[in-house]
Amino acid sequence: MLIDEFRTLYAAHRLRPMEPAETFGARRRQRVANLVDLLAAAVTVALRRGDEMGDAITARGGAGQISAAPSRPRARDWIAFAILVVVCGSALALELTVLPTSLPRR
Repeated sequence: MLIDEFRTLYAAHRLRPMEPAETFGARRRQRVANLVDLLAAAVTVALRRGDEMGDAITARGGAGQISAAPSRPRARDWIAFAILVVVCGSALALELTVLPTSLPRR
């Protein structure tokens, strides 16, 4: 289901008119902005599909003993969380220092 949604998103993205960019930097910023838009739409679709799947599972009686088992974060969960923090921190640092695309130019 998600692959079909991503195909639809990509096809819709290709149909959007592209603004002509004059310089290499402008084209690069435009590509990055388009990629961010596509990723944001993909995350939104994935979250919506996940919510719909959860509603369907609940309507059919839930997951049973799988969800009733007690669990705590293990080492690999903490590693994944640490990687997430590093990636998000790096993206924020790049956005604020190297790629100031959201700041107005003087």
